[in-house]
This record gives sequence, structure tokens and C-alpha cells, in this order.
Amino acid sequence: MLSVTTTWTRTGVRVLTADGEIDVSSVAVLSRALALATAEAPAALVLDLGRVRFLSAAGVDVVAGLFTRGRRDGFAVRVVASTRLVRRVLSLVGLDQVLVVHDTLDAALNSLAV
Repeated sequence: MLSVTTTWTRTGVRVLTADGEIDVSSVAVLSRALALATAEAPAALVLDLGRVRFLSAAGVDVVAGLFTRGRRDGFAVRVVASTRLVRRVLSLVGLDQVLVVHDTLDAALNSLAV
């Protein structure tokens, strides 16, 4: 089960918070939320994975796609990965080398110059 909440925290910054497991059966929930959030051309998007208990290859693909979409469409992407599990998965696939990953939502928001 996965739920995703979306909020604006500052002008132009969209925050998506995922809670639950991201796998092949739930990844569509995250994909839909990201599509809606990025359709409005945010200045920046923070994906908070701090409450994610499982991140499958399907989830990794969505996160990688978000990075690609941000570069293509000109918005900054930050990821919050406060759990060892999510950090490890991002590290294993090398996404921690291309994404800007933070331990907390505050740190991610503070890193944005918008």
C-alpha cells in the first residue's frame, strides 16, 4: 500500500511525500502524483521518501525518470532519503551520484535557491 501527498511549501516548490511500499503494484500511484505535480511546471520538486519501507526496481525507474524530467523541463529535483533502506537502494543503482539526496525535508528545502 502506498499513499502520496502533495503540498506547496514555498512559492514554486512542490513536495511529494510517499508513505508505504513502492513496488510494481503501487508504482502507478507515485507516477500519477509526479505527473500531476510536474505538469504545473514547478520551480523545484522535492520527493520525500522518508516514510518508504520498500523501494523496488519499478520505484527506482520512476525516481530516475523524475531526475530526467527535471533536467529536461528545467526544474530542480531533491530527494529526501532518511532511511538506510532507501539510501542503500539509491546507492546500489548509482542514483545517489546524480540526484541531490538529503536526510531531512528541511535540508532539501534549504538547498533550493528559489
